[in-house]
Amino acid sequence: MTRSQKVLRKSLVNGTLCVGGIVLFELLLHILSLSIPVIDRVTVAPWASVSRMVDDEELEFRGNPHFSEHDEWGFRNEDRLTNAAIVALGDSHTYGTSVRSDQAWPQVLSVMTTRVTYNMGMGGYSPVQSQGILTLALSLKPDLVIFALYFGNDIFESFSFVQWRDELEESMSPTQFQEVLALEKKSPLEEEIVNLFSMGESNQDVTGFRQWLSYNSKVYGMLMTVKNFITGSTQTPEILSKDFHHAAQALNPIQLEYW
Repeated sequence: MTRSQKVLRKSLVNGTLCVGGIVLFELLLHILSLSIPVIDRVTVAPWASVSRMVDDEELEFRGNPHFSEHDEWGFRNEDRLTNAAIVALGDSHTYGTSVRSDQAWPQVLSVMTTRVTYNMGMGGYSPVQSQGILTLALSLKPDLVIFALYFGNDIFESFSFVQWRDELEESMSPTQFQEVLALEKKSPLEEEIVNLFSMGESNQDVTGFRQWLSYNSKVYGMLMTVKNFITGSTQTPEILSKDFHHAAQALNPIQLEYW
C-alpha cells in the first residue's frame, strides 16, 4: 500500500469516526430532550415532528388532536371537558404561543379564580373563526365566555378568512366590494401587515437547509446557543426591549403611524 493510499484510508477512517460521533451525540441529545417540555413545535419535515395544525374545510385549519399538548378536540388543554365554568376564545395570545401551556392566560385565570377554564384559543384564528367554534364552546355550558381580541392583526385575519371562503363579495354591498378591490390592488393589506409586524429582522435569507437544521438538529442548536452566549448575542429584536422608549425608537415609520 502506497503512502498516499495510507493517508487516504486514514482520512476516511477518521472522517467516518467523526461523523459517527456526531450522529451518536445527536441521538443522545434527542433522547435527553424527551424529558424537556416542547413549546410550540412546528413541522419543517413530515418525519421531524407532529404538526400543531391540520387542515379543516370549515375553519381553514384547526388544532391537531395528535399534538402532544392538545386534547382530543385539538385545543391546548390536558383533557377535553364536558363542562367548564369559563371558556376562552382568541388567537395565539390565548393559545399561549411561545410559553408553556400552564402559562397561557386561560390556565393562569383558572388557577387565580379556582374556576375550571377551557382554552379554545388557536394561533392564527380570526374573530370569524372564533365565532365558528362558538357553538362548540357553548356546548360546555359555561357561565362565561371570554373572547380576546388583538387589534394588531385580528381584523386582517378575518378579512383573509372571508377571502379564503370566497365570501368577501357576499359580506358587503357591491359598492363597498369594488372599493375594497381597488384598495387591495393599490395597496394589498397583507403587504401592509408584513411591514407592520417587521421587527427589524435582517433581510438576509436563511437557507432551507439551515432552517431545517435549526428545527431538527440538537447539536446545531447547542452550538448556536454556545455561540450566542460567547458573543453576547440574544437575537432579540430591539422592538421587544423591556425599555419602552428604546422599543419605540425601533419602530419603523409604518408602525409609528399605526400605533
